[in-house]
Amino acid sequence: MINSRKLFDDSEKAHPITEDEMIKIEKIHGTLLLIGAEDDVLWDTAKYIRRMELRMKDHPHTCRLESVIYEHATHFVFPESMLKTMLPIGSRIFMKLAFQAARKYPKECRSARMDIDCRVRNAVAKWKNRKDTDKKWTEGGNMVFNNPEVPGLVYKLAPMDEKIRKLPHVRKLWEGIFDVCEVKDVFTGKPVNTKQYDIDHFIPWSFVMNDELWNLMPMDSSLNSSKKGFLSGNLSLKYNLHSIWAVRELYTFGKNRQEFCHILEKNMQPVYDSARRQGYEIWNRDKVQ
Repeated sequence: MINSRKLFDDSEKAHPITEDEMIKIEKIHGTLLLIGAEDDVLWDTAKYIRRMELRMKDHPHTCRLESVIYEHATHFVFPESMLKTMLPIGSRIFMKLAFQAARKYPKECRSARMDIDCRVRNAVAKWKNRKDTDKKWTEGGNMVFNNPEVPGLVYKLAPMDEKIRKLPHVRKLWEGIFDVCEVKDVFTGKPVNTKQYDIDHFIPWSFVMNDELWNLMPMDSSLNSSKKGFLSGNLSLKYNLHSIWAVRELYTFGKNRQEFCHILEKNMQPVYDSARRQGYEIWNRDKVQ
């Protein structure tokens, strides 16, 4: 194979590349896989890859970049399976005839091609998985439109990242409330034991699929372990109204207790009724005692 690497290097020295001539790889929306070898004799692939890596650091982008530079792989940085498809017979002989590096480092070059095979397969698999996930979200949007009684439907179609949930922050909020006033358990009517309580979803998390403040409240730890995915038997229990509604109409000043309770119940009742129609059972607290 003709060694043209010096020709490209000399050309760039004579005419330094301008910004207008640069490939704007930061505008690529997708996965970019950069593969090259230090011993590429046609041009300095490694230099160009490192140049593109620096460009991506200097420019905002949404591109998913993966790059690898092999010490020995020649100019033919093809996946091993692709090379065998192109040359079913005599591929190794061809490589040795075409590239000096393939003659000197046959094992290293073949190992690089096999690694490239894995990297390309993985990149395609990730792309396909992401495409399938996007499809689920699109289908989920349609399903939400057609199933208005099922909240958080798109989160039920695709697994939710547990890191998104911030329940410890809610606990800190309630601890701040305990410091200024007494809070009564919505089920027992007794003051919440600030040393032994859990943050509970009044309407089960498995149904609403969110950790909104309006649906979270402190309750006795022993009761919470038995309630789990059940519904409370009575939405209108007097003290459940210390729960905090996260919607604008509740987070405003000037409301008396009756107005506050009315807004909270008005918003929670439809969700509660929908959960009942979806098969969520009523929690029998008497069985715990």
